[in-house]
Amino acid sequence: MKINNELIVKLRKESNLTQKELAEKLFMSQQHLSRIEKGENDIDLWGFISIMQAVGRGGEDYWLLYLSTKEFEQYKQFVRLRHLMLTNDHKKAKTIIANLINKGITRKSSTISQYIQFSQLKIDYADKKISIPDAFEKSLALLSMSLKNFDKDKISTYRLTSNEIIIISFIAITLLRDKGEVQSSIAILRDLVDSRENFLLSAEESRFIYPPLAFSLSNFLGKAGSYEEAFKVCHQAIDICKEVNDFRLIPNLKYNLAFSGYYAKIYDEAALKELLLEAFYTAKAFGRHDLAKILAEDIKESLGIEIPQH
Repeated sequence: MKINNELIVKLRKESNLTQKELAEKLFMSQQHLSRIEKGENDIDLWGFISIMQAVGRGGEDYWLLYLSTKEFEQYKQFVRLRHLMLTNDHKKAKTIIANLINKGITRKSSTISQYIQFSQLKIDYADKKISIPDAFEKSLALLSMSLKNFDKDKISTYRLTSNEIIIISFIAITLLRDKGEVQSSIAILRDLVDSRENFLLSAEESRFIYPPLAFSLSNFLGKAGSYEEAFKVCHQAIDICKEVNDFRLIPNLKYNLAFSGYYAKIYDEAALKELLLEAFYTAKAFGRHDLAKILAEDIKESLGIEIPQH
């Protein structure tokens, strides 16, 4: 796949990555990357996607003009897999994972292999096919493919890619939670949210990754009884949603904001009711009718207020 090698150099420098650092994220030698940047070596589709991800950019549509029909179909499948995993549609994701593995995609790029293997791990854990310790060990092994000697206390110093953030988030939100280590979950999520300016994500990746991270942090803080911090994080999360232009979680965050503010004695009961009703009507406005129904039931149970569903 013939590409503009000078663009790779430009994007790498814009991301403040040295040639050695980018080569490590791409699982290749610095010498091989140097030849690519000089235009002496070409890369295939998967090499291209890996480079774009490593420098925090998405695979913009204009690059599709360089793909063969076969590559284009494979690319569509990979994009579909990412969407299915974000929406936790594991049944359909399993089929795509099997197809991509059968076509040998995991042998073409370690970055793509890392994501596909993690997707399978996440599905297996959800299906209770793997224990917490084994899932933890495999998650760290997958993370080490691109981030050697990961230290959870140094998250703010890393230039993380979307793959790395997704794996670390799974460790924090799911595995540490299931181990009962909620404070460790909170510490990791707090660092991921606060250090997001350092990470290498495209605008599209930011929309799908950052709001759920901040929302999860607010959930963990609320359950831990840290209501004042949860209240602040809810405001921060709403700002993040506006920042990345993704508003799907606004109703959830307004709900969390209402209760965290109430339990922190920032809001009185009147303000609590007002915010909960606002969360309900925001969910309705966004077409999230299932969530609106859940909120209505909770408002009725908590406050004795019955909201018309029509």
